[in-house]
Amino acid sequence: FHRIAVDLQNVTAIDSIGMGALVEGACRVREHGGDLVVIRPQAPVRRILNLAGVTKVVDVREDLGVDHGD
Repeated sequence: FHRIAVDLQNVTAIDSIGMGALVEGACRVREHGGDLVVIRPQAPVRRILNLAGVTKVVDVREDLGVDHGD
């Protein structure tokens, strides 16, 4: 079991291409028995991920140890 963490701490904005890459990446990692986790998104990025429904497909957390689940 492998976990890939994508740290978005320094990302101030995200568009459909970025969101698509996160969803596609999460799906591919799952196909191989792994898990992709997005950590530390800034509030505007987290809001966009929530509104677009990305958080229904991709695990978004404040850090690797705590799941805040929106």
